[in-house]
Amino acid sequence: LQMWTGSPVLCVFYRLMGVEIGDSVHLAGAPLTDPSKRIRIESGSTLDDGCHLVGHSLTHESLEFGHVDVQEGAVLGAAVMALPGSVVGPSSYVQTRSLILPQQSTQGKCILSGLPATDVGDRCRADANTDVVQGV
Repeated sequence: LQMWTGSPVLCVFYRLMGVEIGDSVHLAGAPLTDPSKRIRIESGSTLDDGCHLVGHSLTHESLEFGHVDVQEGAVLGAAVMALPGSVVGPSSYVQTRSLILPQQSTQGKCILSGLPATDVGDRCRADANTDVVQGV
């Protein structure tokens, strides 16, 4: 998969594995820990290197399954992990090394950061003022 990193071929490969991937999706690395029908990445989204979208989890001796939904235009920074049942809202930005917890759902156009990821800003405001993004 490394030779396809960042190319549209990677999206085709994951589609063949059952992942629902929209148009104009950019996968900077091989981010899908669980390439299956439980993962959906909508059009215009970007997943940076080292992202992990996980549709299953083993906790306290129970195996849990859930969908991971990256909605239209969302951007996940490097090494972001999204656990089962999580939803990243449309046009949201998840900063590097953030963790999206199981069943966590985010609003659109927000900036998320941390372990666990919390809303730290408004992407519309950050686009107008780059100091907001740098100060987060």
